[in-house]
Amino acid sequence: MKKNILTTLVLFFLFEHLICLGQTKDSSKAESLFSESSSMHYVTRYGIQFTPIQNQVAGMIGLSSGVYFNQSFFVGLSGYVNLTHSKVNTGAFGVEAEYSFNSEKLVHLGFNIFAGVGTVKDYRTKNNLLDNFFNIFGTNYFFVQPSLILEINFTPTTRLAFGLGYKMVSGLDENSSEISITKLKNQDLNNVAMFVNLKMLSF
Repeated sequence: MKKNILTTLVLFFLFEHLICLGQTKDSSKAESLFSESSSMHYVTRYGIQFTPIQNQVAGMIGLSSGVYFNQSFFVGLSGYVNLTHSKVNTGAFGVEAEYSFNSEKLVHLGFNIFAGVGTVKDYRTKNNLLDNFFNIFGTNYFFVQPSLILEINFTPTTRLAFGLGYKMVSGLDENSSEISITKLKNQDLNNVAMFVNLKMLSF
């Protein structure tokens, strides 16, 4: 488990470092797909997501790291970890892409898709929010989560977004000993997802 956690953290830090290095290079003489009027910014995004699992809402906190093209298109790596569900501990890690329509307007709509690998295991005990926090690595599954978002330009470098989507899951080993207490099924994880996130741009 510690090895999996360490690997995940290393990948996040490497991704952020590579983006920062790319932004410092002098590209004025290089041929490029985008014109000089195009923009690209590094983005850090903090979020919380709510989705029901076996009639109890799981509140998951998350972090995303990526790039934002022309103030409209975001692509990056995201990870979420369970905070509130008392019966199962779960996490989700993957690639996230998002497009905002008319992003120069104060309030605008967008589309988001998050896809990757999730992991889940039964809780033995959970006495408070941080009890066994990040002890999420159990049996794995694959997911795709398309969503609609309503985004507000909170400041010139900050975006606040509210999203509503549907998480579709497959590949869960329903006979795994990691979920022998709750006896989770794929359909238990297929559900509506609501989220709020704060996107912070670095120029």
